[in-house]
Parts: sequence; structure tokens; C-alpha cells
Amino acid sequence: MLHGFGSNLFSVAIGFDRIVCGGEEGVIRIWNFSQALEIEQRVRSLRGIRLENRMRRRKLQTEMSAKGGQGGQCSVAAKKNQMNSDKNSWHNKRRVNGKLKA
Repeated sequence: MLHGFGSNLFSVAIGFDRIVCGGEEGVIRIWNFSQALEIEQRVRSLRGIRLENRMRRRKLQTEMSAKGGQGGQCSVAAKKNQMNSDKNSWHNKRRVNGKLKA
């Protein structure tokens, strides 16, 4: 889909590596597609990689939840700190009298 026109197009010419459009605005736009195939192949491969990574993360999440850990990585932070028995030591280090340090 060609973007960039706010009103109706009057004519479209399609060449080997360019598309030329003229519209109601009195503007002619030229799109150069000499490298469009290479760009499209790169875009598709990147989308495939992102999909593979998403599926890999989803698989790991389902495996972790099947083992009984709801949030295995997050549950460590909620456990008591053995050093000073403080349950929320991370937040206490960052706060002074209930306010965040500047």
C-alpha cells in the first residue's frame, strides 16, 4: 500500500522499478522499488526470527509454570533477606522516610 496522499489519486503508472502517482493535490510522487525485493526479504527474515524468539519464550514460560513455579525469577526477590530479616530490603535501600532518593 502506498502512503502519502491525503486525497484521491488520478493516475498511477507502474514501471520496472518505480511507481509514479499523481493526485488531486497536484503533486506527483515517485516510489523507487529497485531494492524492494532485498528489503522485503530482510524484513521477512527479521519477522521470522522475532516469531521464533517469541515462541521460545512462550515455551519456556509454559514449562516453568508446569513445574509449579508461578514466577520463578520474581519469587526470589520476595523472599526474606537472611542477613537482616528484612522482607523488602531493596525498597528500603532506595527510600528515605517514605520518599524516593533524588
